[in-house]
Amino acid sequence: MPLMAAIDQVRRPIAVRLVVGAAVLAGLYLTSLYSYNLFHGLAELFSVVVEAAVFVIAWNARRFFVNHYVLCLGVALLFVAIVEILHTLAYEGLSVFPDYTANLATQLWIVARWLQTLALIAAPLLMRRRLRAEWYLVGFGALWGILLILVFTGFFPDAFLPETGLTTFKIVSEYVICALLLVALGLLWWRRKAFETIVFRGLAVAILVTIVSELLFTLYTSPFGLANMGGHLLKIVAFYLIYKAVVETVLARPYSLLFRELKQSEEALRRQEEEQRQIADV
Repeated sequence: MPLMAAIDQVRRPIAVRLVVGAAVLAGLYLTSLYSYNLFHGLAELFSVVVEAAVFVIAWNARRFFVNHYVLCLGVALLFVAIVEILHTLAYEGLSVFPDYTANLATQLWIVARWLQTLALIAAPLLMRRRLRAEWYLVGFGALWGILLILVFTGFFPDAFLPETGLTTFKIVSEYVICALLLVALGLLWWRRKAFETIVFRGLAVAILVTIVSELLFTLYTSPFGLANMGGHLLKIVAFYLIYKAVVETVLARPYSLLFRELKQSEEALRRQEEEQRQIADV
């Protein structure tokens, strides 16, 4: 009976989160019926808030990280957030950039996804290296600046044409991004022992959901279509998982990310000392 009660206690909060999550997504869908730009703005706002939170945590805790995964990801997400704000403002119907078409918002979307994917690949590769956070910030910022200059000066390839819809460049880019996200997932698996199981699973599932989201973004013919909406809803799910894996973990259990490897080293040393003591006793 105590075992069943414990299982029920675990299942109950999960069920509540699922119900609340479904209700939120349903509510967002209803906002799209009133105004797609409102739906789109709320969807992008959520991801921007999570990205900003990850950056703030990563940057302010950078001196304490033994594992630099979150730092690499957080710095990149700062620039992704800025691009996504521009993407939101450039969306068709807002008239913030009156001299541009829906192509601008789609180009900015691709830039944001390239930056995010690059960060997800770089993070596991750099997480154990001696990392100068300031130089990493400058380097990523330089790449971000170059891409934005290319977009706003007209040298970035077209991603959406009003007459024909998505361009070959946009569709191929999404498929390449999906392939690279699989690489990022493989690298995360390679480094999985550096994370608590719940953190690893959250990040891994977030990457998988992002892949499905990106595939949906290869299908729409209108920036207000169902495939576009589905992609944004899945993006919300992906960033919620990132929030749970990074932001909530650092705030609730900071040792899980900040000092996990240090704790593992201490435990390994303790086991080694215990083994040596047992050998000495024999």
